[in-house]
Amino acid sequence: MFVLAAVPALAQEARTVAAGKRTALGSFALYSPVECAASSTPESRVATQPANGKVEVVPERRTVSGPQCKPFQMQVQMIYYTPKAGFRGTDYVSVDFFYAPFIEAPRTTSRRQSYAITVQ
Repeated sequence: MFVLAAVPALAQEARTVAAGKRTALGSFALYSPVECAASSTPESRVATQPANGKVEVVPERRTVSGPQCKPFQMQVQMIYYTPKAGFRGTDYVSVDFFYAPFIEAPRTTSRRQSYAITVQ
């Protein structure tokens, strides 16, 4: 049996970013904490576009680990935010990830990651 764990298990976060700079807000990945192996790459959709910047979800290879796993390389979905030139204040973004809860299941499970972003 292939059990999946989502990394990280964050549903809502506050972030402070520098004005005019592209900044990683977070990431999402699926792996088996039993087998210490990567799972399928989730699909993503920006649910709430930021009013004062842009958000990108970019697949990247990263080193991850779990409580019972040695660090290993896998593809994760990185969430990046870039504020509009000259903007300072608060912005908001939400990204939905869709994935199968186990191998060969349809992608019926979803997780939303929401961020309140303070641009300084």
